[in-house]
Amino acid sequence: MLSAIFAGVPENAFGRCLELGAGDGYLSTLLAHYARVLISAEIRVGRFAERALDNTLYAVCDAELLPFRAAKFDLIFSSHLLEHLPNLQGGLCEMRRALQPDGVMVHLVPTRLWKLLDFGLFFPSQVVHLVEKHTEPAGEEGERRGTPDRERSTVKQPPPSWWRRSLWPPVHGVSGNNISEFMRFGVRRWTTEFERAGLDVAHVRRRLPLHSPYRFGLERTRSVLESLGASSTVGFVLTHSGRRPPPARLFT
Repeated sequence: MLSAIFAGVPENAFGRCLELGAGDGYLSTLLAHYARVLISAEIRVGRFAERALDNTLYAVCDAELLPFRAAKFDLIFSSHLLEHLPNLQGGLCEMRRALQPDGVMVHLVPTRLWKLLDFGLFFPSQVVHLVEKHTEPAGEEGERRGTPDRERSTVKQPPPSWWRRSLWPPVHGVSGNNISEFMRFGVRRWTTEFERAGLDVAHVRRRLPLHSPYRFGLERTRSVLESLGASSTVGFVLTHSGRRPPPARLFT
């Protein structure tokens, strides 16, 4: 997915890059090719895997309160982070503060189709999980079909109870319920939030790979839907309001 949105970007195109919500650092190994210096940041301590990247520094920090000076980075990147920020406007304003005047932000966020798959496949996944749990030989391990391909990562809010998340689809981010989360994942809603934070949308990348939160396979179905333009992720290329720096054109 990262290679799709960075397809037109040459290696070392950016000087200082900040990746927020880096998780275990896997995407950092790909993003590092496009920056001379990459700071890979994650709020959860102990999440980074052992990776030897000469141009990458690892940091533990909160995306809503960045410990970096103003105008430090010429690229700020996140993948499926923004929907987990309780104070989205505060986080975006912090990112804008840390972005150079001619810098660019790239944020990947879920689409409404992803949310429909998240909700609609929850109940079949629970059935598959129960069947496999009671039919799998004792001690046998492996990847189970229909199990979630993600973990709850909204660390600033308490997780729902076991009964709640087992009997009803939990929200993915910080929305109050599944309906409000579905509405929030629209392109216009994201655009409004970005503009409120003093950012312009320079480019929207809609046709990115399709996936669901569950491991059901269905590769042929996925391929057909992708060919029709379906995507589970949308990418936004952002700049400071009123500016169109040359690096933004690399993503178009």
